[in-house]
Amino acid sequence: MAEDTQQLARLLLETMPTMMRAMGSHARRGRHSLDPGHMRILWHLARQSCNLSELASLHGVSLPSMSATVQTLVDRDWLERSRSESDRRVVTVQPTEKGRRVLAVERRRLLAWLQIHLDQLSPAERVQLAGGLGALRRVFAQSEAPFKPGPIA
Repeated sequence: MAEDTQQLARLLLETMPTMMRAMGSHARRGRHSLDPGHMRILWHLARQSCNLSELASLHGVSLPSMSATVQTLVDRDWLERSRSESDRRVVTVQPTEKGRRVLAVERRRLLAWLQIHLDQLSPAERVQLAGGLGALRRVFAQSEAPFKPGPIA
């Protein structure tokens, strides 16, 4: 059994980078040239605004790195910063209306691209994949994974 788990782990390590590179490449060729990291940030903030420290922690990066990334998105008018009424030192980040539109457009593009690829699978393979992805989601939702995306609308 441990050998089966080890083989699955290896298969995931070999498969995920290829899939993520392909998805990232597709996302960067879109109308908005959306970097996958930027998409993850917009995706998270569209569900829940948070401060820079929380955002950096959730994405496993340093505060200065997240601050620079957020500034890039602010410059594009995709995010806006606001100071907390109760503590002026706390800066909350949320998407602008333009940022929400960009995210919606790029999510639809990515979904369409994924569907084209998934259409190449047989119905039985799609059922197997759905079951496996559901199991992975359940396992990793219980882990200490810093970023847990919600369902794509």
